[in-house]
Amino acid sequence: MCSQLRTAFDANWRPVEVHFEHAASGQDAALQRFFGTRVRFGQMRNCLIVDQREADRQHRTEDREFINILNQHMASDNNDLSATERVRALVSVRLGLAPVELEHLAAELGMTARTLQLRLSAEGTSHRDIVRSYREQMAMAYLAQGSLSLEEVSAALGYAEATVFSRAFKDSTGRSPGRRSPRP
Repeated sequence: MCSQLRTAFDANWRPVEVHFEHAASGQDAALQRFFGTRVRFGQMRNCLIVDQREADRQHRTEDREFINILNQHMASDNNDLSATERVRALVSVRLGLAPVELEHLAAELGMTARTLQLRLSAEGTSHRDIVRSYREQMAMAYLAQGSLSLEEVSAALGYAEATVFSRAFKDSTGRSPGRRSPRP
C-alpha cells in the first residue's frame, strides 16, 4: 500500500505509524527504513496510521488500476469497520468513476442490498445520506479550489450533467455553485 501511495501521490509519503499483529522478526530496522516511520509489533491488527490532514487531502488524479486495488482492499472483510465506514470508503474511491448505487456497493461488500440497507439503518444512516454527504463535502472542496469548471466538478461527483449538479448543490446549500464561498 505504501509503495502504491508513493507512486500515485507523493514519493515522500509516509504513515505516522505502522502496526503489525505479529511479533518482531529481526527486520525491525529494515521495516522502519522502508516505511519511514515507527513500526510497532504485537498490535491488535495490521494497519497504517495516517495523519488526519493527509487522510482528508483530496487526491483525485485518477489511476483506475490503483482505484481497483483500493476498492478490493476496502471491500475485504474487515469486521473492525462499521458498515457506514466501509460504504463511505467505497463511495470516496468510486464516486465519479464507478457506480455507487446501493446494489453495487452491497455486492462489493459481499452482501445483499437489503442486508446493507438494514446495517446502515441500524447505524443511524442510509446509503443516500452517505452519498449526499460525501458529494456535498467534495463539492465544497472542489469549488473552494476554484480550478475546476462546473462540468468537471459535476463529472467528478458522478452527476450526469452540470445542471443536475447545480440543482442538487443549490437544494442542499441554498446557493448556486457558481457563487464561490470565501476562503477561510
